[in-house]
Amino acid sequence: DYSARNDFGKSLVHDHIGHNYNHDLENIDDLDQWLVGHSSFGAQVPGKFAAKPDYRFIGARVCVIDNCTTLHLVYRKGNGLVSLYIIDAEQVKPELKENKTYTVTNNGYKIQMWKMQQQVYAVII
Repeated sequence: DYSARNDFGKSLVHDHIGHNYNHDLENIDDLDQWLVGHSSFGAQVPGKFAAKPDYRFIGARVCVIDNCTTLHLVYRKGNGLVSLYIIDAEQVKPELKENKTYTVTNNGYKIQMWKMQQQVYAVII
């Protein structure tokens, strides 16, 4: 499954580069409400990500990556942009074990992916 994770990571990086720097994000006042309204699977920001005070939320968008409907949240950390993708685990092709973090790199970006409570999260730093 390493190849499938690597391919999925490559698609995520392509989206991260293409959309973050074009700023085609929705401005959102209430992120929790936006997540409820844009997901059928109860999307939530994972606790370990939300607990990082040096990440400032910028905006979000709904996109399709490798046939997966994806919620793409963008944060600013210092001068850099960080993407958090939230996906219904049933749509993701690579098999991911519950609560195990997988790390792949692509084009100089580090991608961390994990599955928790039927959601797949991917962070691109």
